[in-house]
Amino acid sequence: MASQQPHPAHPSRHDDRRRGTRTPIEVVVSLSWKDARGVSTQVLARAVEGNAYGGYLEMASPPPLFTQASLSNRDSTQTILVRVVRVHFPKPDVQGGAGIEFLSPNDAFWGL
Repeated sequence: MASQQPHPAHPSRHDDRRRGTRTPIEVVVSLSWKDARGVSTQVLARAVEGNAYGGYLEMASPPPLFTQASLSNRDSTQTILVRVVRVHFPKPDVQGGAGIEFLSPNDAFWGL
């Protein structure tokens, strides 16, 4: 599989392990999860890359690594279960974010 250029905000050394090529997108989503104490958190995020297996979300406060969460597409109202597989904490000039993996592949979630 040919390696693609990583998103400038989150360069990756693991592009060769992806199951599919990510497509640039711009979709507003809502991510909800419970922390280790059972406290619910919900944040708005902006998906900037996606494919049938997951994507990359830009957000100010990403959830912990390996968190299972519910992801809702605000345009289509579809909801899917995901796992956080990569976390990037915000830096002065770089938005934070999270790489997410769909628990079941879904070709239609992003509306591509």
